[in-house]
Amino acid sequence: MISWIPLAPRWLEDDPELRARSTAAAVDLFRNGMAKRPETILELPRIDVTALRAPRGNVFSREAAAAMKTEELLRTASRLFNRKGIDATSLDEIGAALGATKGVIYHYLSDKPDLVAKCYRRAFDLGDRILEAMARFEGEGVARAAAGFRLLVEMNARAEFSPLAPLAGVEALKPDARDEITALARRSEHAFPAAVEAGIADGSMREVDLLGTGVALAGTFGWIPKWFDGEDEERIQSIADEFQRLYLFGLKAR
Repeated sequence: MISWIPLAPRWLEDDPELRARSTAAAVDLFRNGMAKRPETILELPRIDVTALRAPRGNVFSREAAAAMKTEELLRTASRLFNRKGIDATSLDEIGAALGATKGVIYHYLSDKPDLVAKCYRRAFDLGDRILEAMARFEGEGVARAAAGFRLLVEMNARAEFSPLAPLAGVEALKPDARDEITALARRSEHAFPAAVEAGIADGSMREVDLLGTGVALAGTFGWIPKWFDGEDEERIQSIADEFQRLYLFGLKAR
C-alpha cells in the first residue's frame, strides 16, 4: 500500500495533495480500519466470484468463438504484463504462452499499444462488474463495501481473471487511447468511494477521506499478481481474508 501511493498520480496528474491525502488515509486505515462498530461484524462478508464471469455465449457461434479467443489473448497478455512489465514482455512471448504465432495475434489487434489499451479496457470492465455486484448486495454499507473490496482482491489473485494492474504503460499508448484510459481510471477512483458512501450514511463505517483511502487501498491488491500465481484456491481465500480484515479492522487488536 505504501509503495503504491507515489504511483497513483500517474493516473491523474502529478498531485502532491493527493499523495498527502493518500498517505494520511493509509496510516488511518492501518490504525483503525473502516468499520465503525467492528464488534458487530461476526463473519467476513463476501460476494460470490461468479459475479465476475461473463455469461457464456453459443460456443458454435463464430462471434462467440472469436470473443473467447480475444478474452484468452487479453487475459494471457495481462498476466505476463503484470509479472514482467509491459516493456519487458514481447508479442512473441505472449504468442508462445498461447501456443500461437505473432501473426495470429495480429489478427486480433493492430500493434502492441493496441493490445495494452484493450487489456486496460478489460480490467475496467471487470471493475464495473464488481460495482454492479455491490449494488445488488444486501446489508449494511460496511458489509457491502467490504464484500466489494474482497472481490477486488479475489479478481487480482485469481489466474482466471488476471486484470492488467495499473502500474505502468499508459504513457506508451496512442493519444486517443491514453485519454480514454486515463478517463476510465479517474472514473474508477471516484466510483468505488462513491459506492461505499452508504456505509458512512448508515453509521456502519467511520468517516474517512474516501478518495485518499481508495487510492491507498489500490496498493493492497495492485501488487498481488507480482508475487502470486493465482492457482491455489486455499491460498486465494487466505489472501482475501487477510486483506479484508485489514480493510475492516486495521491492525488493532479485536
